[in-house]
This record gives sequence, C-alpha cells and structure tokens, in this order.
Amino acid sequence: MSDQVIDRKEIGIPTDVDLVRHDVNIMRADARTSMEASAASEANAAASEAAAMSHASDSRQAAQEAAYWATLHNQGIHFGHDEPEDKWDGMTWLFTDEVARKIKSFRRWDAALAGAALWPSATTFPGNSTFPQDRGAWTDFSY
Repeated sequence: MSDQVIDRKEIGIPTDVDLVRHDVNIMRADARTSMEASAASEANAAASEAAAMSHASDSRQAAQEAAYWATLHNQGIHFGHDEPEDKWDGMTWLFTDEVARKIKSFRRWDAALAGAALWPSATTFPGNSTFPQDRGAWTDFSY
C-alpha cells in the first residue's frame, strides 16, 4: 500500500476506503430521501382514499335524494282501469273500460282536496272496518 507511512508508527487508510465510504454515505442519504418520499406518498394516498370514500358517500346520498325527488315529483300518466298505488299531485290517470276498450274519463290527482281521508274530531272515531285513506281526490275531466 503506497499510502502507508513507511516508519510504521502510523498506519494510513487507503484512498479506496475513503471513496467507498463516501459512496456509501451518498447511497444512505439517497435511501433516506426515498424512504421519506415513500412515507409522504403513502400519507397522500391515504388522504386521497379517505377523500374518495367521502365523495363516494356524498354521491350515493345525492343519488338517493335525486331518486326520491324524481319519484315525489313524477308527473306520470297511469293508463288502466285500476287506481295507481302511488299518486302524486297533478298525476293523470286515463281511466279505461277494458271491455269496451274506451277511455271513460281523464282523472287528475289533486292532493289538496280532502277526498275520503278521515278528519278526526270530537265525535269521529275509526271503527274496525274504517281505514284511513290518503288525503286528496281524483278530479274527472271528459273529452
């Protein structure tokens, strides 16, 4: 080794070891930087996942609300001889005579009308055969 002191009182460190030590320190610093960047990316991914879950929940809730309002305000037309189960204010029912194949009347559901609904008072008591009905009534129109 040409770097060593000749009188052998002090041993020199070869230059190759210094170079390798320097390279190892650079690699260690690069590995630490990569580890920190990976941890930051993991934290960002977790935050992004939480935000995506929140947005998915919000969108499901908005879709359910939209379906509710679409059903509530559906101004559909019912065609047939039987009364539709679901009624909306302003809904049209084409009341038919299936045997004669004719439309008997055009009916519109008016939710503001009392119809056959029960209005309890001091003397009104429902009996075993009395069932409350929806408020509202069909208004007939003719052609």
